Amino acid sequence: MAISDLCHHMNMIGVQYKQFQCIALKVLPEIGSSIRLLVFNGFWQTTMSKQIRSILFSSDLSVVFTQLHTWILIYFTNEHLFTFPDTNKNLVQLVKLDIRSFEGKHLKELLRKVLATNDGQQQSISFDQHFIDLDLTEAQHDQPISYLNVEELTINLLKYN
Repeated sequence: MAISDLCHHMNMIGVQYKQFQCIALKVLPEIGSSIRLLVFNGFWQTTMSKQIRSILFSSDLSVVFTQLHTWILIYFTNEHLFTFPDTNKNLVQLVKLDIRSFEGKHLKELLRKVLATNDGQQQSISFDQHFIDLDLTEAQHDQPISYLNVEELTINLLKYN
């Protein structure tokens, strides 16, 4: 298989399962080292084969996506997002995490894990309006917990009447 042109944007939401399987198993491993921005849909975890899951949701992502800079996670649940930081380490270039359309309740431990994702190398983390009740007042031994690696934290605020 030869890839002649680099695709800057690929939307796989509407593709059929066989097309998705071909892309995940054959194309992504070939071009993964060139990918700088990646969008993961949490719903994929429940519908994909173990073989695809082993590529997209494994601890070896740092081998496939060596230049990954920005990671956008959409439709992740508590369970998916809670295990996500544990399986994603050593992504040296990854500095931005964007979480959208979160499906679940916000746990203090979940926030702590997200802020420490990728061995605490995140510099920019953003949450959309689905994290409106996010608790940022966490303290340990009466001292606020700080994450010195986080230079930019973006949280969408909504006005309720």
